[in-house]
Amino acid sequence: MKNINRFLLVAIAFVVTSCEINFLDEEMTTQLGGDQVYKKVSDYEMALIGVYDQLGTRSLPTLGNEITNYLSNYNAGVILLNELATDEMGAIAAGASKQLMLEELDKCRPTPQNGIIKSLYAGQYVLINRANDLIFHAEKTNLKSPVIDRCVGEAKFLRALTYYNLTSIFGGVVLTTLPGSERVGKVFPRSSTEAVYGQIFQDLKDAYDVLPVSFAAQKELGRATKIAAAALMARASLTAATMGKYAHISSEMALEDGINSYEWAKTRFTELITQAKTYAELVITEGYGGDNGILETMLYSDSFYPSENMPEIIFDVQFKDAMSQNEAGWVGQVFGPGSWNWVLPTGTAAGTYKPYGGTLAQNFPKDPTKATCDMRKYKTITNFQYKGDGTLWPPTAANKTYNLGKFAMERKPDYPKQQTPINYVVLRLAEMYLIIAEAEAELNNGPTDEAFKMVNHVRARAANATILPVITKSNMADPDVVKPIAGLTPTTDLDKFRMLLMQERMLEFLGESLRRVDLIRSGWIAEYLENTNIIDFDEVKYVYRRRQFEDYSIFYPIPSREITITNNVIKQNFGYGI
Repeated sequence: MKNINRFLLVAIAFVVTSCEINFLDEEMTTQLGGDQVYKKVSDYEMALIGVYDQLGTRSLPTLGNEITNYLSNYNAGVILLNELATDEMGAIAAGASKQLMLEELDKCRPTPQNGIIKSLYAGQYVLINRANDLIFHAEKTNLKSPVIDRCVGEAKFLRALTYYNLTSIFGGVVLTTLPGSERVGKVFPRSSTEAVYGQIFQDLKDAYDVLPVSFAAQKELGRATKIAAAALMARASLTAATMGKYAHISSEMALEDGINSYEWAKTRFTELITQAKTYAELVITEGYGGDNGILETMLYSDSFYPSENMPEIIFDVQFKDAMSQNEAGWVGQVFGPGSWNWVLPTGTAAGTYKPYGGTLAQNFPKDPTKATCDMRKYKTITNFQYKGDGTLWPPTAANKTYNLGKFAMERKPDYPKQQTPINYVVLRLAEMYLIIAEAEAELNNGPTDEAFKMVNHVRARAANATILPVITKSNMADPDVVKPIAGLTPTTDLDKFRMLLMQERMLEFLGESLRRVDLIRSGWIAEYLENTNIIDFDEVKYVYRRRQFEDYSIFYPIPSREITITNNVIKQNFGYGI
């Protein structure tokens, strides 16, 4: 499926998505019927390419003038909505002064007219509509083929991923499994988080049952597998369980009919947390031979540009090869160095990687090794300036701005402006280790030997014990081992371990669109944001000093356009007006 004929893909995408500009508009028009599109097995494969394409498209004419394509997906929108307004990344002053939509998000003051929110919402439903169309016609076709079954499995994985993104950002959302041709004249209200998660879980179970463990061919990079379905099931289950137990959601925020409520998850906590652990273990067992030590054999840096597509990667969005249009993407531009440079790692994040507390030369050793530095720092926290040889390390006293090195690259003349071939990582093996650790601790009201082992595998991959000591029950709250968070003083072993995991997840996954959800589901988001960015190297680079966080900020507003075109059938989230 590499180097797809662009005109053919555009034609198919237009047929499948002819009504997507007004996806939730009651005035939408029908699309061509399935008997005109899905005539043979290869038609399903082509339709599947259209579903994958929406993960990172920035050029197909499927969205209206109000919507910015690159903000509708993993090019930028998913990333910005999950990384801004966190303790690990913030909007740079120069970027936010040009883009008010960035400043709104980063100050925890988004509006229903925000361009990023509006574009992401529309773009995610474009993908859902494409997936629904493929699945719907596959279920009624007389064609029988394992290829079609596999296409359906991949479409269900992508639909589940998209609904997970939507409900994590907005709370309960409009839930439909019907294509546009079956929804003409119909307006659907928002469904509850329980209903949305029910669909996510069912889609992932179906995908897990039918998809292969891996695809052997290089041209199949970026395709969803059984292992990806299990990994996303583990993440979604953990999110739902901990949202139910820890997230602060008032009755006003929950809305009528429990749209944003997670009470259902609280009552099913043990079931959900066990499900998270089970599927994370399946990833290791079925995808990596059951060897828990295998992570330590993989270099952290190999999971990111310029290596990429290495064994640790479970699922990523391809922007140059395999399941892409070979058009490259804008991920490198969002994080910089580059002309946009919209978001930067905070000083809080940079100052949590070992070593810290010394001089610039001590904190950023010139030739770092596992004996002198957390190697995640070496790959992640970089300097804005390009060097002649493309090196981005170490940051200099003259320019103290940090950049996210794992998605940054040197400028090269063969890459057109704002187009870089950097893939965006969605799921990888290290997350499964930390999910198992967290689930173990939750199920036993405190960390077990297995929980410590899984965390220590992640840390041992990053640095020697002289830099990152082996975590034990006796030292997990030692400020010399785990940097404390101002404003939080956990007293139970479970909460001490949870704080340790919060720190470890930031160090491991910085910039990978996990942090905002992690903060919310911890129940500590207010405390984390209150104490962010007060120790930045270069404070003038950032828009804010403190976020203006309110509890209702955990759910972003539904775009005002969606409220209007449905005549208020779709309800707005609490705190954002009618």
